[in-house]
Amino acid sequence: MLFDILMVIAVPITPILYALLGRDVAISVVSAFGGFAGIGSLLRLWRNLGPNIYTLVGGIGFLALALTGVAMTAVYSATGIEWIHIFIGGSFVASLIPFSLALLYAEPADEIENIEGEDEDVGLVAVQV
Repeated sequence: MLFDILMVIAVPITPILYALLGRDVAISVVSAFGGFAGIGSLLRLWRNLGPNIYTLVGGIGFLALALTGVAMTAVYSATGIEWIHIFIGGSFVASLIPFSLALLYAEPADEIENIEGEDEDVGLVAVQV
């Protein structure tokens, strides 16, 4: 829950960070936070959508491609070559492919074991903590 609150706060303050700290410093802060967000998304994809190999691989693929975008941002910062933005944006966009596949292979709640005596009627996707 704390992670969700941080994400809701971080999204609107990103442009403020760019304005106050400048592009170079803000990219470092935002990229680091994005890495933590990717790890949180991987875990949620896997655990909350019925832990199976498809949701795990989809989450790992999402994180790997998102971190590739972060790495390309570091390359851009070091070199200043503008065409590297193709790889930055491309990897972030491509990260949605494994993310979407993980969503596609989410298991319906009736296929997941009843957790700690919870009610059988829990909706389409079981939430595990």
